[in-house]
Amino acid sequence: MTYSYEVEVTDEHREMFVRSFLRYMEGVGFAHMSIGGRLGAYASHEFRRDEGLISLTLLAEGQSRFRLVLQSETVPVLPLALDAMTEGLADFLVPFLEALPPELSQNALISLIQRLRDAFSKAPGEEG
Repeated sequence: MTYSYEVEVTDEHREMFVRSFLRYMEGVGFAHMSIGGRLGAYASHEFRRDEGLISLTLLAEGQSRFRLVLQSETVPVLPLALDAMTEGLADFLVPFLEALPPELSQNALISLIQRLRDAFSKAPGEEG
């Protein structure tokens, strides 16, 4: 069975997702290998852990649009994409939180960050 997740995004979204995904996959113990790309730009990434192999392919869809394709024959990729997105959003919010004075709505951002981090907190393959 092939597991896949595919989305078309802007260049900014592509960059944010790829950074978040690379950091997330390293954090859950996958080895990373970048493949291909012209003039130093990567077009594909592969991640390996035990028998699991996951690929992230980036395809240009015009001037500033990209298609991200996440695939695996052995590992469900949707939970990985969700984890990477929620962790990436939480990481994005932290510097803004740290710049707020404590008396402002810091609690709302702290709560949001915690909910994002808790939303999909299991490693791939864990049952819950």
